[in-house]
Amino acid sequence: MGQYGEQKYWEERYNTEQAPFDWYLRYQHLKPLLAPFMTDESCILDIGCGSSKLAEELYDDGKKNIKCIDYSANIINKMQDANISARPEIDWAEMDVKAMSFDDETFDLIIDKGTSDAILCGTDSYAQLSSMLKEVSRVLKKGGVYVVITYGVPATRLPHFEKEEYGWKVDKLTTPKYEGAPPNQVYYLYVMKKVSEEKEEERNDQEDEVAVTIESDAPPKMSSPGAETGASPSTNEGNGDENLIDFDPPPEMQ
Repeated sequence: MGQYGEQKYWEERYNTEQAPFDWYLRYQHLKPLLAPFMTDESCILDIGCGSSKLAEELYDDGKKNIKCIDYSANIINKMQDANISARPEIDWAEMDVKAMSFDDETFDLIIDKGTSDAILCGTDSYAQLSSMLKEVSRVLKKGGVYVVITYGVPATRLPHFEKEEYGWKVDKLTTPKYEGAPPNQVYYLYVMKKVSEEKEEERNDQEDEVAVTIESDAPPKMSSPGAETGASPSTNEGNGDENLIDFDPPPEMQ
């Protein structure tokens, strides 16, 4: 499964694979979950689009301002050729999600269906995902939403998503893997809403008020273990390999 994080794997796969492939869920299942975050005028980005039919189905549902990126030139060329007549307004581009060429604050909605999961299967996965999330935050509009559809449980995903530097608030949703699935058979949707400037100022003011209150009520400081020797608390950065344990390859959906 480590190959899912490697560009060479996807180029070779798309060179031989002809049928569309959708990770996890198709648009008809995701539509009611995505609907609150988009209108027909929304500027939408599908990152790591692969051969998914998501963009095509969004387009057929009235969303015409769609951009799709993937670092596989092979699949971008195939998808562009397949849609040039029926869906000419979809913009397909070969691009690395960790170094996007879009302007700051371009998109109202960014959809990640399995791309984060693939990155977490690769080498130096934590740093690679961090680079991607910084870029996603950069190109997402204030008030815009980044939605991640994944098998990843909160314990393995929230530590990556809930970082102040990205400037968003994270909510978690779940949806059954299939109709009639037991309660423990779910996919997760992490919804990151970029904080507007007004909300950010309001939040900063609230944090300042809390800080003043805490400082005024705080007891005398106690030395932490190791303070006398200058020792630092131990850390375990990890490389993402533990994320492979809960990998649940979805069935191909035609």
